[in-house]
Amino acid sequence: MAELHQFTYGWITPAFAAALALLGALVGLGCAARARAGTGWFRRLLWLALAAWSLGGIALWSMHFVALIGFTAGGTAVFYEPADAARGLGFAMAAVAVGVALVGFGRPGRWRVLLAGGVLGAALAFAHYADLRAMRLDGGVTLDRVAVVASFAVPVVVAATALWWAVLVGGRLGTIAGAAVLGVAACCAHFLGMAAVRVHLNPATAGVSEPSGLSVNLYLAPVVLFATTVVVALTSLLIAGPGRPRVAAAHRSAPLARGAPQPLSASTSRRIEPATFQRSASA
Repeated sequence: MAELHQFTYGWITPAFAAALALLGALVGLGCAARARAGTGWFRRLLWLALAAWSLGGIALWSMHFVALIGFTAGGTAVFYEPADAARGLGFAMAAVAVGVALVGFGRPGRWRVLLAGGVLGAALAFAHYADLRAMRLDGGVTLDRVAVVASFAVPVVVAATALWWAVLVGGRLGTIAGAAVLGVAACCAHFLGMAAVRVHLNPATAGVSEPSGLSVNLYLAPVVLFATTVVVALTSLLIAGPGRPRVAAAHRSAPLARGAPQPLSASTSRRIEPATFQRSASA
């Protein structure tokens, strides 16, 4: 069995991965909050799609591949297949979209939030193992069952806690706290899942053949560019987007200040015009 290293380059890669998870979760939960505050179904669906894009693409997929830069196996080079990596991205966004939709449509009660947290946590773990399918090395890969169970259980609990803060507590504090907890859930899904990996080298081809695919370092520039583009674009939308509709409704329903001129309706003006005409005629 090969000797595995998760932090080959020190704490740079896990710190960068955690930062991506936090930024993606913060922007994604902000988009989900806009979706819950929206009025039209198209606007809500659009914000939910952007939330799944940020959570699945940045907080999950990009974080995985940045963290994988520090993963090495003694005795074999590790490569990744681009097509399988792209499928992992699509799976991550689709799985996260299911959990986000549960709290984006309908009234987000306690049980709905807990169910959505369970789906989101399971999506975090499933997406990690979907990304592992892109791994190519000179040997076989097996998984430790205990670590696999832990890699599902911990993200489910932590993701449910994150959605509890973001949806039921709400507000700026709830969104920030939920994003921080959800970033922790994404990191737990990755490193617990990597703790389950066991690599068995192939002695017949050791040092003779090279696995197919691309080195993980070649993914660094595209992943960073993708993550930066998504975060900047969605942050700009959140800043420039309209505020919550209930704020505008509150301003419309607020009573006029005492002493302020009262607007005349069309019916009132019609009732006043004849009386004004009579007074002017008698004068």
